[in-house]
Amino acid sequence: MEINVPRLASTSDKHAALSEIQIDKIVKYYILMNIRPYKRGQIEPMECIDKALTRRYNGINSLLNLDNFQSVEGLENIVINLSSPKILTRVLMQASRKLLCSCVELRLAHNKITNVSNVSKVLNIMSNLNAIDLGNNWILDLEDVKELSALGLKSLRLDGNPLCSQYSYAGEYIKAVRRHFPELTKLDNIEIKNKGIINVQKNFLCDVRGYDFVNEFVPRFFKCFDSHDRQSLKELYHQSAIFTLSFNYIVAQMTSQNFKRISKYRENSRNILKLSDLSRAHTSIHLGADQIMQVFFQLPSMRHDMLTFSTDTMMYNENMIVITINGVFYDQAPSIVDNDILMSFTRTFVLIPVETKLGILTRAIKYQIVNEQLSIYNPTAQQIKNAFKYFKTECQDDCDEATISDKEALIIMFQEVTNLKSVWCTRFLDDAKWNFKKSLLLFLDFCNKKKIPDTAFN
Repeated sequence: MEINVPRLASTSDKHAALSEIQIDKIVKYYILMNIRPYKRGQIEPMECIDKALTRRYNGINSLLNLDNFQSVEGLENIVINLSSPKILTRVLMQASRKLLCSCVELRLAHNKITNVSNVSKVLNIMSNLNAIDLGNNWILDLEDVKELSALGLKSLRLDGNPLCSQYSYAGEYIKAVRRHFPELTKLDNIEIKNKGIINVQKNFLCDVRGYDFVNEFVPRFFKCFDSHDRQSLKELYHQSAIFTLSFNYIVAQMTSQNFKRISKYRENSRNILKLSDLSRAHTSIHLGADQIMQVFFQLPSMRHDMLTFSTDTMMYNENMIVITINGVFYDQAPSIVDNDILMSFTRTFVLIPVETKLGILTRAIKYQIVNEQLSIYNPTAQQIKNAFKYFKTECQDDCDEATISDKEALIIMFQEVTNLKSVWCTRFLDDAKWNFKKSLLLFLDFCNKKKIPDTAFN
């Protein structure tokens, strides 16, 4: 490249206001970039992309997973920016030619995609494609994806894109999407009914790691609460725990007996709209495990129908767990001549870890409830219809025998924990009726009494 260099020329005219500018010098300069021309035998971009597509294709599920495609092994030295429509089209063209009609589902999440123009023409080659995941991209409007409607998709995921913030209500969002995709049966991984209404999920789990915790905590808590030994729940509550009760149940026939029964709830209720004395709004906040137990002892005998429970685990991390449970229970009649009263409830628990590195393997964590809110109200018509249709007695729970596969799994777990030979593991488990906790306690008892010979260990 060249640059002209100006200079002021001398002039004999003393009255000249400006000196004459002359350009008689030219500076030439060169830009040297540290890039060599491509030669065969170096990196073959299309070959690397082809291998990456092979790695990301699951033939069993007919699924091509291109989520965060740049992170695929083998593409470290190539920039594959799927946010560029040209590059996206080129990659999908290669995928379509490679997989043809064998691909049923395509995932393109986390690629900063802004639009999918001209993509539908390429994807038409995948004749059996019926599901596309475009979640967590940068799509601003439904107009940017409407071309995909030509594919007749059954499932589409768009959550995590800026376009979702345009809609205040789920129904409005569904209606807008189905205007472009009338054949859609699943939106954002949730089934859609014919009228465009999302099916309600019975349970929600924000993190699959919380499944075991919830599956252990919920049955244990409500079995203890329904028993005559509510005192055993005290260890589940933190010393600074807070408990509040809101009672808003309307009795159809207010007899003297019914009034007496529901008064036990009202005495501890913090429903401000129902309080005649607002000073009780402060006294009805129950602090500490001892006060909470006193309230539990005052409440009537209950029997919860755990099969009606809807459990939402809204938060699950190393610092806090939040669980909300909806369902029904019977306020059990105090005598034979009275009837049980069916009530509906919502119960929210906030739990925090208080001790770590517990148990034999030092992996157990102890959690305690620091906040609980209980709301009691009238059941819906659907809840009344489904309440206590099916239930399992405690006797049935205890009498359930472990299957052969369950026993084999327990033996392996017991052997891993104790390092005993399988014969001895079977002996301890059998003596404890295949209850893992009881068998471990039995093992520890034998160890303390030195009843296990050295030959019993591996």
